[in-house]
Amino acid sequence: MKDIPKQPMTGKEKRSLRIIEAAMQLAEKGGFAAVRLRDVATKAGVALGTVYKRFESKEELLIAALEMASRDFEQQLREHDVFSPEHSELERLESLFRLFTNFFCSNPNFARAVLRSVSSGEPVLADKVKRFHNWIVWLTSLALLGESPEERPELPMKWELKFQDTLESRVSAALQSVWFSALVGWSGGLNSEEDVIMLVKSSVELMLPGYYALKEATSSSEEA
Repeated sequence: MKDIPKQPMTGKEKRSLRIIEAAMQLAEKGGFAAVRLRDVATKAGVALGTVYKRFESKEELLIAALEMASRDFEQQLREHDVFSPEHSELERLESLFRLFTNFFCSNPNFARAVLRSVSSGEPVLADKVKRFHNWIVWLTSLALLGESPEERPELPMKWELKFQDTLESRVSAALQSVWFSALVGWSGGLNSEEDVIMLVKSSVELMLPGYYALKEATSSSEEA
């Protein structure tokens, strides 16, 4: 299939991109406190009012920065062949969550800033936070199944609606919760980067036998 050429960015899209990139740079340098919207506007070369038209708070802006960074992360997953069916479920999941953890911990100031934003509890951000968690569940489900994002291109929000009752999505949601809790612990100094990885690996090792048993029981029931 021939690739559809990308449409050139509009002026509005270019300004939004500059704003998000400016927020990322400020967060990487000084964390959450450094992302002041006035400073973001100055760094992006736009009026402060332009920032407020697009983002109501710095939490919303940082979540937008996380969404942009996540697209680069998906490319890393492809390069590391995380979804290959040639690897076991344990190997795929361990590799996925190691890359997830490295992705955040390699930029600690930015990571702590976005984690604070994701955990802010602001009702207006609920859908965007939900999309972030669904994205993790979506990728985890793909790793568990040994299928690439190209094979299951559904958006994470659609994934929740379409696959919320599958065994894979339930296991993936549980693993996502373990990982996110461990990462929040890292953000607060409770866990090291390796602690986060080992906590998730232990959870995977505990969950997989039950997953295999339930999958076999479901398969036998369908064949009967």
